[in-house]
Amino acid sequence: MPATVTWDNEAHTILRVDYSQPLDWDEVFAAQRELYAMADSVDYAIDLILDFDQGGSVLPNALNNLKRLINDLHPRIENVVLVETHPLLRAIENKVHDIYKVGIGKSRQLSLFAPNITEARQMLRQSGMKSRT
Repeated sequence: MPATVTWDNEAHTILRVDYSQPLDWDEVFAAQRELYAMADSVDYAIDLILDFDQGGSVLPNALNNLKRLINDLHPRIENVVLVETHPLLRAIENKVHDIYKVGIGKSRQLSLFAPNITEARQMLRQSGMKSRT
């Protein structure tokens, strides 16, 4: 399965999506629908970790699809950490923010980037975000 959505902790305060190759936009949007349903199952703010499997590749039409993903992010998701993200995807996210004035997370700021899951969890704890790990 190229996109797997799970709770990252027993408290159900961090959702995690693990992406693996090969991946296409249909699978990305299917994972977002699953993520949305899981976020609907709680009544409090949550964080999100997106793990991109050693950087992977950037899919075609990334600018428009990333904008759509960001705009359709569940309102309970406050903070997002991207793990092992391809450098081009980071640049595209920055451009989406610049062009469309949208960002990931409730504060609508750009997401954070981490080299691994452990660091992502630590970033959620240490950067003023809610401690949920």
